Amino acid sequence: MEVLKIDSIKELYIKMAQAMGLRLYRWNNRKIPFVELGHFVSIKGLRFQNAETRLLIIGRATNGWGSLLDGSDFEYSPEIFGELAYQSYQSESGFSWVKDENGVLTDGSNYRLSKSPFWRVIHNIWNQLSEYEEERWIENIAWTNLYKVAPNPMENELDTNANPTKTMMKAQFPFCKKILEKEISDYNPTHILFITGEWWACNEERDFLKDFISIKKRVDNHYVVSLGETIATHIPVVIANRPEYKDEQMYVKQVMELFSSY
Repeated sequence: MEVLKIDSIKELYIKMAQAMGLRLYRWNNRKIPFVELGHFVSIKGLRFQNAETRLLIIGRATNGWGSLLDGSDFEYSPEIFGELAYQSYQSESGFSWVKDENGVLTDGSNYRLSKSPFWRVIHNIWNQLSEYEEERWIENIAWTNLYKVAPNPMENELDTNANPTKTMMKAQFPFCKKILEKEISDYNPTHILFITGEWWACNEERDFLKDFISIKKRVDNHYVVSLGETIATHIPVVIANRPEYKDEQMYVKQVMELFSSY
């Protein structure tokens, strides 16, 4: 089977900016230009690349995130946007925005990873996969999201759902799918965990798994959805639902049972 060339991260972000940058996006009674939306680039922990267990976490989208252009002295262009995304992708700062083992953020906010069901189950899953514990555990994982562009709420909108609208999803999907494939190729994880639920990962309109991930076992219970593998490299893939309002010990148990059955 012929392996198709995947553009570089820089090229993909340039193409995404070119495709999305000429319109306004309606969200929360506002019309927002592309440059003012939140722009996400995947993050690789400082110890991830040399770790024996390399867990890649894939979420849906960030519920609020800064613009790549924040604090930039450059006048916006798709090429500048792509260069800034590439610099962030190549950064060796890891999860420097997480201050300590409790997950306190360096920006002084009250948010803690330890208060988030999302990050708590990731912590416990990584502990069980790696079979050891350490304070800066987060530097051993990599994290990305299906969708890289989402609303960037203002201070008075922080309690509002800031996931991308269907219009935003449609506009960025072709580029986000290729970016995800590039991330997995570059990071070479040993385990991949989608914490997205099935609809976000694959539906009739936008399927991130098509021609890329093969599903081997379907479960579809309250916690997990399916077990699969990347077609080219045979990396085990678990697709799970979001952990909010669920028994977290059972959630971790269900994910680990699927990984162990691969």
